[in-house]
Amino acid sequence: MGRLWRVLFPKGYSFLRPEAVALFVALWELGAWCSPAWPSLLRQVLPILWGDFQDPQFMQALAGSARRMLIGYSLVMLVGVGGGIILGRLLGGTMLSFLAFDERGRDAVPPYEIVVNRAVLVSLVLVLVAGVLAIALAFSIVTRRLRIPSELRVVD
Repeated sequence: MGRLWRVLFPKGYSFLRPEAVALFVALWELGAWCSPAWPSLLRQVLPILWGDFQDPQFMQALAGSARRMLIGYSLVMLVGVGGGIILGRLLGGTMLSFLAFDERGRDAVPPYEIVVNRAVLVSLVLVLVAGVLAIALAFSIVTRRLRIPSELRVVD
């Protein structure tokens, strides 16, 4: 089990270590013990969550929400990357003019120059956009196969 854990979660994922999970559960249960309004993770939250995951309507609602989140985050990312590229192009010249002088107002030697391999930049953006669109399309296909009841739909 330890070897599988190390393969799935390398050392960089310290929050997923068994000790961290045990500490989280212990702190949660301490909070539930100190405050009656706080539900117990082991006695109340996990059994209800397990039962919800067994319910097909819950899974369909979860899939619908996840689909909308994925589409929204994809659109935000596309607008953000596009806006960042446009602003970088517009403001790059302005920023370089400030960097052309040293602290005494003399010309900086050597002059600053930003060199960007545009082919690599464009290919990275295209791969990023294609990956997000592929994930959104795959998720959309999977969630459309689920029969979501009309009560759970946002739009018919």
